[in-house]
Amino acid sequence: MKKYRVTIEDVVYQVSVEPIREDAEDAVDPDVQTAAAPIPASRAAASPCPPASGLGVAKAFDHTSASGARPAALPPARPAALPTHPAAPPAPKAASGRKITAPLPGNMWKVKAAENQRVKRGDILFIIEAMKMENEIFAPCDGLMTSVSVTEGAVVSTGDILCEIR
Repeated sequence: MKKYRVTIEDVVYQVSVEPIREDAEDAVDPDVQTAAAPIPASRAAASPCPPASGLGVAKAFDHTSASGARPAALPPARPAALPTHPAAPPAPKAASGRKITAPLPGNMWKVKAAENQRVKRGDILFIIEAMKMENEIFAPCDGLMTSVSVTEGAVVSTGDILCEIR
C-alpha cells in the first residue's frame, strides 16, 4: 500500500492507495463505475487515514477520537483573501507652491529637474526605481522648480517631499 499527501484547496490529506492486480477478479474496468468497498474493521483501525467514500473521491472522513467523541464540524474552506495595499496617492494638482511627494518607496534613480528650472505639465521630474521597475514622476503643472529635496541614489519613502513647484 502506498501513501500519498494530497492538497485540495489548501487542505492537506494523507491517503493510502492499494494497487489492484491485473489478474484479480475485482480488477477495475475503466468503463465501469464502481463504489468503494467497505474496509474490514480490523484493517480500518490499523489505518492511519480514514477511508475515502464514493468512486475514488474523498468526500467524507470519520474523525472520531479514541474516546468516541467527534470534533465540531469545520466551516467550508474558503480561498484566502489577497492582501490589499493602499493605493498610491493621487498626482498633486496644479497650485502655487505645490509640494511633489513620492508616490511609492524606492531608490531615487534619476533626478531630471534642477532648482530654478522651468517645467511644463507632463515633464519627467524624477525616476524612482522600485522592485527593478523604473517609475517616472511627472510634473503635475507648469511652473518653476523652487526646491529639489532629493539626490540621485537616495532612498525615498511614500510621502517624502521630492520638490516644490511654484
